[in-house]
Amino acid sequence: MKTRLQYWIPWVYFLGFCVLGIAGPYLTEELKEKGVRNLGLVLVLPFVIRIIVTPIWGILADHLQRWDLVLRLATFLSAFGFLGLALWDPSLAFVAMLIHAVGRAPLPPIVDSLAIEAGNGNAKDFGRFRRWGSIGFLVSVFGISAAKQYYNVEALVVGSVLAFVLFAVSWGLPSPKQVEQPDLKRALRLLFSDKLLRYILLCSALHFGAHSAGGVFLAVHVSSLGLPTIWTGIAVASGVALEIFLMSNSRWLMERFTEVHLLLFATVLAFFRWMGTFMVSSGIGLTLCQLTHGLTFGCFYLAVVSMVSSRSPKDAPVTGQALLASAMGGFGAGGGVFLASQIEYYHSTRYIFAANMVLALFASVIAYYLCLKLSPKTQIG
Repeated sequence: MKTRLQYWIPWVYFLGFCVLGIAGPYLTEELKEKGVRNLGLVLVLPFVIRIIVTPIWGILADHLQRWDLVLRLATFLSAFGFLGLALWDPSLAFVAMLIHAVGRAPLPPIVDSLAIEAGNGNAKDFGRFRRWGSIGFLVSVFGISAAKQYYNVEALVVGSVLAFVLFAVSWGLPSPKQVEQPDLKRALRLLFSDKLLRYILLCSALHFGAHSAGGVFLAVHVSSLGLPTIWTGIAVASGVALEIFLMSNSRWLMERFTEVHLLLFATVLAFFRWMGTFMVSSGIGLTLCQLTHGLTFGCFYLAVVSMVSSRSPKDAPVTGQALLASAMGGFGAGGGVFLASQIEYYHSTRYIFAANMVLALFASVIAYYLCLKLSPKTQIG
C-alpha cells in the first residue's frame, strides 16, 4: 500500500499543479476574450468557496476514512467545472467556476495528508512528494506560454484535458489505513478548541496573503517599471527552482531545525523580501528578491503542514489540513489579492509590497510567539 501510494502521489501533485500553472496566468485573459460578464464575481468565487467548503470536505474525508474516494469525486467536479469554463456559454461561467472551485477546494488538504501518510506519517519526507507540484507548476507555465505563442491554443482547453487526466490518475490511489472506531466528534472538538492552532492559522493567512498579492501583481509591477515582460518569467522561475531544491532536501532541513523555527525564519525573511521588492527597480533586483520565494514559501509550507499535522487528532488529520488550506487559500489569498487590487487602483503596485511588509511583520510577531509557546512535537487527541 505504501509503495503504491508513494508512486502515485507525485503524479497527483504534478498534474494538479500543472492545471494551476496553466489557469493562473491566462484565466482572466481568456474569460475576458469570451465576453464573460461580472468577471470580478467569477474570479473572487474560488476564495469564498475555499473558506466555506474546504473544512466540510475535510470532515467528510475523515468521517468516511476514504480519502481516495473523496479525492476522485473532487477531481471530477474540478475537471467538469474547468471544462465548463472552456466550452460552455459565457453566461454559465459563474456556474462553471462554482463547480470547479468546489472540486478544487479539498485537493491540497487531502493530497498533503496522503503525502504524509506515504511517508509513514513523518512530515519530514513531505517535501520530496510536494516538490513534484512545484515542478509541474514550472513546466506548465513555460509550456502553455510557448503553446499559446506558437500554436495559438487555449489554456482553458489544455487545463481541462489535464484536469480529467488528474481525475483518471486519482483512481490509482489506494485507500488509507482505517482508524478503528474513530471518535470524530471528540477529534473535531479538540481541533477547534486548540488555541495555538488558531495562531498557526492566523500566521499562515497573513504570510500567504502577502505571497498571493505579490504573485498575482508581479507581472503588473514589472510592466509598471517599464521592464521587458521576460523578467516576470525569469523572476518566477528562479524562486520556484529554489523551492524545488528546498523541497527535495526537506528531510535534511527538518532534522536540523524545528518546524516553528523554520516558520519564524520564513516570516522574517519575507519582510526583507518585500522591502527589497519595494525598493528595487531593475530586473536583476526583482529576480534576486523573487529568488527568496524558495525560502519564504518553501520553509513556511514545510513548517505549517508539519505543525498542523502534529496538532491534528489522529481521527481528523484531513480536517486539520483543510483548516490550513481554508486559512491560506481562502482568507489569506482572498484578502491579500483584494487589498492589493485596491492599492494598485488608488496608488501604484510598489505600495503593494509596502503593505506586504506590514503583513510579514505581523506574521513574524505571531511566529515568534509560537516559538515561545509551542512544542512542535506535541499532538493533541
